[in-house]
Amino acid sequence: MALRIPTLAEISTVKHSYRFQYLINQTICDKIFTKLQLDKTYPNNLKDLKVLDLYPGPAVQSAVFNNRFTPKQHLLMESRKSFAEFQDRYLIPYDNSNHLTMIRKDPYDWSSFTDLIDKEKKFQPEVQSRNHIHNEFLIMGNVTEKKYEGLIIQWLNCLGYKNWLMKFGNVKMLLWLPTQTAVKLLALPGTKHRNKCSLYLEAFANTNIVALSHSEHIKDFDKKLIEKSSPVLIDNSDAIFPINSKDAITLLEINPKDHAIDVDTWDYVTKQLMILRGTPLLDAVESLGHGAREYYLEKLTDKSLMERCPATFTYDEFLYIIKLFKAWPFKPDIYLELYDIKIDEFRN
Repeated sequence: MALRIPTLAEISTVKHSYRFQYLINQTICDKIFTKLQLDKTYPNNLKDLKVLDLYPGPAVQSAVFNNRFTPKQHLLMESRKSFAEFQDRYLIPYDNSNHLTMIRKDPYDWSSFTDLIDKEKKFQPEVQSRNHIHNEFLIMGNVTEKKYEGLIIQWLNCLGYKNWLMKFGNVKMLLWLPTQTAVKLLALPGTKHRNKCSLYLEAFANTNIVALSHSEHIKDFDKKLIEKSSPVLIDNSDAIFPINSKDAITLLEINPKDHAIDVDTWDYVTKQLMILRGTPLLDAVESLGHGAREYYLEKLTDKSLMERCPATFTYDEFLYIIKLFKAWPFKPDIYLELYDIKIDEFRN
C-alpha cells in the first residue's frame, strides 16, 4: 500500500520549522527523482536499497521516494518535536511493506549513528569496494538551516577520512542545503568564493546541482556548473515549506571518489595555503615551514606556479604541491602542534 502524501493544509499545521526548508511538491519531487536516474546506480530497481533519511521534516520527499522505489529499508532519522509529531500523525500507521521506520535520534550527534548501527544493529549496510558508488546504500538529508553549515562540513570531511557512514564504501549523498553554502562548496579555481572546502569537495567527490529554489540565484553559480548539471528550477510559491520563504535552497548529489590521498598531509598543506589564498605562492609557501620557498623554487618544474595565488590552483596542482611537500627532507612535523596541545592538557 502506498503512503499517503501529506497535504499542504496538513503541513501548514507544523508549529515550528526550526529554520529549515523543505520541498513539499510531489510533482517536483518526482521530477527530481526522474532526473537522478537512480536505477543506473542501484540494481533491481532500488528494491535492495537501504536508505538513511536525515532531518526529513514533513517527509513529503521521503514518502514520494518510498512510494516510487519501495526500498528494502528506509529509516527516517528525526528528533525535533514538531516534525516527529507530524510524522507520527500522518505517516503512522503505515503498511509495513513499505519498510519505513521512524528513528527518534538527532543526526547532529555522532552517537546517533554508532548506537543505531553498532549497538542496536537496526541499520547494517554491507561494506562495499570503493571502486564504485555503493549500490545498496543511499543517504538523503536536509541541512538547510544556515547554522548547520558546520555539520555539513563535518559530514563532507568523512569523504576523505572514510569514516562515519563512509566506512561502508562510497555512499551517494543527496543533500538539501542553503544555496549560499552550495555556492561556496562548488566554487571553481580562480573565482571569488574559492576556498578550502570547495577544494576539498573537488578532491573527494563528484558533485552535481540537482535542483534549486528561487531561480534568480542560478547566476550565483559558475555557468559551467549549471550547464553540466542542468538543475530543476523551483519557483512555485507553495512548493517550499515554510511557504513564501525568501531564502534559496539547493539539492546536491555528492558521489564520493575512490582515493589514496594522505588526508592529514592534504589537510595541513591546503589549510596553510588557503589561509593565504590571495597571496602569490612565492610568499604563501613559507607558511608550510621555514625554507619552503627555496625548496619549492628548486623543485617546481613549472616556476610560474610561484607567481600564482593558491585560490587559482586546481585539484591536480595542489596534489603536485603536496607530493613535493611529502618529499621535502626538512618538512615540519604536521602533528607536532596537536601533540603539544595534548601534553599541555595532560599536565593541567
